[in-house]
Amino acid sequence: MHSTKGIRLSLASLLVLLSALLVGAQQPTGVISGTVRDEKGDAVAGAKVTITERATGRAFDVVANSEGFFEARSLPPGSYDVKVEQQGFSATLIENVVVQTGKVADASVQLKVGNVSATVTVQGTEAQLQVDTTRHTLDAVITGEQIVRAPLNGRNFLDLAGTSPSVVIRDGGAIDPTKTGTYRAVGVNGSSGTGTRIQIDGIDVTDETVGTTVSNLSTDAVQEFQLSRSSLDLSTSLTTTAAVNINTRSGGNEFHGSGFYFFRNENLGARLNFEKTALPFHRKTPGFRFGGPIKKDKLFFFTNAEANYEGTQRLVTSTVFPQENGAVSFPTRFRYWDNRLDWNIRNDAKFFYRHGYDDNVTAGGTGSSPFQHVDWTIVHTLGLDVTGTHLTHTIRLGYVNFNNRIQSSELSPFKFPLTPQGFPYYLEVGQFAQGPNLLAPQETYQDNKQAKYDGSYTHGNHTIRFGGEFNRVIIGGFANFTGPMQIYGTFNAANLAAFGTDPLKYPLNTFSVGVNSGFFTFEPAHNFAHGGHF
Repeated sequence: MHSTKGIRLSLASLLVLLSALLVGAQQPTGVISGTVRDEKGDAVAGAKVTITERATGRAFDVVANSEGFFEARSLPPGSYDVKVEQQGFSATLIENVVVQTGKVADASVQLKVGNVSATVTVQGTEAQLQVDTTRHTLDAVITGEQIVRAPLNGRNFLDLAGTSPSVVIRDGGAIDPTKTGTYRAVGVNGSSGTGTRIQIDGIDVTDETVGTTVSNLSTDAVQEFQLSRSSLDLSTSLTTTAAVNINTRSGGNEFHGSGFYFFRNENLGARLNFEKTALPFHRKTPGFRFGGPIKKDKLFFFTNAEANYEGTQRLVTSTVFPQENGAVSFPTRFRYWDNRLDWNIRNDAKFFYRHGYDDNVTAGGTGSSPFQHVDWTIVHTLGLDVTGTHLTHTIRLGYVNFNNRIQSSELSPFKFPLTPQGFPYYLEVGQFAQGPNLLAPQETYQDNKQAKYDGSYTHGNHTIRFGGEFNRVIIGGFANFTGPMQIYGTFNAANLAAFGTDPLKYPLNTFSVGVNSGFFTFEPAHNFAHGGHF
């Protein structure tokens, strides 16, 4: 067993000229900023800017400074209305200003002299059409609408990161057997993807042992996600390549929900090679999402669940040992459950709590020597976002508990060979290999206890950003790669002619039992002070 405690602390502050360089954020929030001018192009100081979150009705005010500039940071992704008012001018209302994760939405207006009671209404520009001239980060945001509409085979939203330039998505099993199934590695600019930092609602869920992520969630639970590929924001957690920032859905003032059930089997699949029929296969995927108000304009909920049950049949063929021939069903199961509660404490402050759970069971190896990969993860997140005219605060507290296990159990119709005492062992003779998989048993775990703060202070055309992050990571594991007793027979043409298809009759080549640790065991054994050679 080994245990490692890692403490990462990053503290950064940066003074920037907003008119030239406004740094957005690798944060789970976005920004609305703009300049208020009159018809001559002069700045309108002291204008009242009311920003309303359309989903929850939360509204708060900021005031344009002496140069007409205003800014609202730490805004959850979503759609907002921006109303600008000043004495002697007609009010201007910009509807549907879209705020995206880590990006800056421009809400600049030109006020017209007129009746104060009159309101000029304009439509906000689609976020995808805006040219962001205020940030240096090279990134992309995949919206919830894009995620829901995309026909994703396997329903993993991270597959859509591959639509960005220089990004390659790989199945996690290509990196490590513990990541087989529902995990993805997001490689950027030629990297493997193991170093890409993954965050959900501002909480780090990166696997510190092998890379990728320790937590999955349903496609229907994702509001949107940001993939930063280069020139990362200063608030990004430690990474050598890229970062993925995922935001989950929340409830609003209206009840919304959906349910689904997907089914697929071999009748919708192709035949392999020259087979007359397709191999048996099935995939069943039920799920739902539902959210709405508990108290209008104040308290909201969201819940989501999804499961996947899959069976893939593989053929095992051997010309020498026909008892190895057969069809084996390799099972896959994963389940996601996500719950979130949002509370508008006051107009300029929003709090949320999220609970996430997922588990994953997949099978690998061969039909006669399989292994099962079993893991489960629990995530708790607390968040507070405060938006003021000059000061903004984003606070995240999180706990992540990840458990991973590789075990080896029989898959029908194959049975593990047993010793006279009833213990399973591994037998290998030429093409014949049967028994517990040598990757098992092993287990890893990871606990993250996190606290993160990002703040900003706006003065004139300048913004000072500051913050810090504390992440106590505890990782450890157990492994027994020698596993059960292993017996290897001598396979050659002479033995094949003499003993045929019975692997137990072949002469012994090598075998191993116990811990296979040579002369370095602690207890005496086999007449040696520190153990014997096994």
